[in-house]
Amino acid sequence: MADLSNDTDMAVEQSTDNKSDGDLSSGDAHQRSPHANVAATKTEIQTPEGEIPAETASQSGHNQVPDDVTQMDPAIPHTAADIKPEEETVLETNDELLLEETQPEDGTIEPSDTIEEITELEIEPDAPPVSLNDRYNIFPSKPLPAFDAPSAKAFEANDSKGAYANLFALICIPGMAVRVDVIEQIIRQRIPGILTLMDYGIIDWPILGKKTPALVYERPTGGRVSTVMEEEPSTYNNIEHMMVSVDGIIEGLEQLSNRGITHRSLRHNNLFFSDETRKNVVLGDLVSASAGFDQPVVYETIEKGMADEGGRGNGLLEDDMYAFGVTIASMSQNQLPTDNHSKEEIIISKIENSTFQTIVGKEVITPKVLDIMRGLLIDNPENRWSFEEVLKWQNGLPNKPSGTTSSHQAHRPIEFGRFNHSYPRTLAYSMALRPEESIDLIRDGTIERWIKKDFMDGTLTPSFTSDLEEAKSQSERTKEADAVLLSHVVIILDPQAPIRYKSVSYMPDAFGTALVAENIRGGDFKHLIESVTNQVPNIWNQINEDRPNLSHMWSEGTNYGRLRSHLQKAGYGYGIERCLYELNWDIPCQSPLFEREYILNIEDILPALNKIEQSIDPKTNPVDRHIAAFVAARVTKISIEPFLQEIGDPDEALQTLGALKLLASLQKQYGPDILTGLSKWIGGQMGPIIKFYQSRSTQKHLETEVPKVVRNGNLSELLELLDNPETRLTDASEYEIAIEAFRVAQDEIKKVEHDMGPNSDIALLASRKVASVTSVVIMTFVIVVMFIAG
Repeated sequence: MADLSNDTDMAVEQSTDNKSDGDLSSGDAHQRSPHANVAATKTEIQTPEGEIPAETASQSGHNQVPDDVTQMDPAIPHTAADIKPEEETVLETNDELLLEETQPEDGTIEPSDTIEEITELEIEPDAPPVSLNDRYNIFPSKPLPAFDAPSAKAFEANDSKGAYANLFALICIPGMAVRVDVIEQIIRQRIPGILTLMDYGIIDWPILGKKTPALVYERPTGGRVSTVMEEEPSTYNNIEHMMVSVDGIIEGLEQLSNRGITHRSLRHNNLFFSDETRKNVVLGDLVSASAGFDQPVVYETIEKGMADEGGRGNGLLEDDMYAFGVTIASMSQNQLPTDNHSKEEIIISKIENSTFQTIVGKEVITPKVLDIMRGLLIDNPENRWSFEEVLKWQNGLPNKPSGTTSSHQAHRPIEFGRFNHSYPRTLAYSMALRPEESIDLIRDGTIERWIKKDFMDGTLTPSFTSDLEEAKSQSERTKEADAVLLSHVVIILDPQAPIRYKSVSYMPDAFGTALVAENIRGGDFKHLIESVTNQVPNIWNQINEDRPNLSHMWSEGTNYGRLRSHLQKAGYGYGIERCLYELNWDIPCQSPLFEREYILNIEDILPALNKIEQSIDPKTNPVDRHIAAFVAARVTKISIEPFLQEIGDPDEALQTLGALKLLASLQKQYGPDILTGLSKWIGGQMGPIIKFYQSRSTQKHLETEVPKVVRNGNLSELLELLDNPETRLTDASEYEIAIEAFRVAQDEIKKVEHDMGPNSDIALLASRKVASVTSVVIMTFVIVVMFIAG
């Protein structure tokens, strides 16, 4: 990863389209909008009398359209508006009323979008600023809520060198995978149509009490477009604001596309007027969260809207163009017809009625944007407008009619999950949310009968029975047969949709960011793990391998075979932790030991451990599962596999030795040369290794030498002392000698015991001597008695 912290001057990049991008020392380089004098055309919303001069009412740079929008397009939707919204829950937050979609009470498993609550600390009103890269000061006591992003909070910032005024900082969620690859391409460059990113880095943020990413942006002085339009009473002025915004979006997306970047956060409330004249609009932050994470479901295409917000993927330009269309729809109406609808209702309406008919109602403030909305909101990405059509529209040139493709519809719908489904895609979506009911429909033959008798198309129907039998056969070879079967069937019914398994849904190229999102929520990875170990992504690939429009998500995506191998290993350095770090190079190490740190690079591991030694329980293992996996995913120059095996060994001595070997190898490769704290920490855990030696003299020697070596702070010296081959040989040799001496001693003892036994030769000889002496004594006694008696 490139070093983003050392550059103090802004690089000036020339525009790729021969426009002058300008640099940060120049004035505003943006061109005046060609729609500066655009007029409002009469629609069903009447413009206040006197707002629009009569002579300008027909002067437009775009194709003329009839005054009555419904006459021009009788297909403008009625269906989306007729959907009955579910009951709303009103939450009161910071004196504002927010509408929250309630979860259906019908047993669906639609995942929650909530993120685990982040504890914030109180800050004094005059709290000192925090420095970013010794250049920019960020003030924790001066929030700027007007510039907040969904996943980052804004605060006042300034340039300590005084070179740039009007700055603000976004403080990101700790643990969120910010788009570092995009940051490296846009940082310190004035790109037309894009909010200028001045700097990026990791700061110790006092409000959170931990380190987290910070982004310093040039502050747009004209305000947020959505706020300005909401407060603007003049429809004419809002039309002007909208047309200026359209120009800014075109410019910004074109600049990003030329750099191979997708924005993936384009929406009405992420646009800003760059100056107080409000003649230029820039696209807001696109890097503070993973691609698509902050987008409301209505701004996402049908397929990506089905996925969990963390599993939507980087996407393509077509996804940004779709969001462009939704943004215009939002700006051109007081509210979208879908504003109070559930995610399921929005998705199903888009499939049944098209996105255009779902989100574009009758009352738009001007029909001038109907053509571009219709072109950008085409659900088939192959037919969706590209820059070529958009630029023609912008210049008032004719475009080919926006093609619409109608999907085959069942002549008799199937009722399921509160909806009457005429399309397999909507049925598949509702089935994925209701697994228990869905399995019954599959196993009792209801789905098969509906496809064969009521749907009857030329693509799905002919092979459905055989495909279903194959799905049943494959699922029976897994432990989660019902879940795998349902996942397989919904892919058959809707191959374009995300990978869906139990409660999770992700695009094939977004498994990594799905892990990050789940980690932020609290870390229940069970269903994500099962989806891979049960090879559901492989099923998706097999069904879609002949669809070139989807192949990029697999070829540029994840090596699921490798991930499955990691997940099937329970040892240190593997499991879900290894997958998390291999797929997300922008996420810091999630070890609890680094709760207050932000470790992105392998060379920062040891200094951080050395630092926290002073506040940690000395019995704590310095290499936990997260650290082992982080190192395994990042290290390429040395082989650590043997160390990981030892760390996972049940023998305590081998565990400790494996941890020491791993840390010593890291110090040797990445430094620093002296790690007194870490050496003291792990040196205090060497007891099991010392006891591993048999020789008491060796043990005493090691117990004496370890404290001396620890003071040097060199882990390799400690390892050399404790894992020295010569010491091992000497200890083994001395142990063999001791064993032999013990054996000889045992033999001597046995010999003595044998010689002193009652049946031994010595005992027999001694007994004979005793018997002889006893006989002589008795004989003498008898003679004496006879002599006395006689």
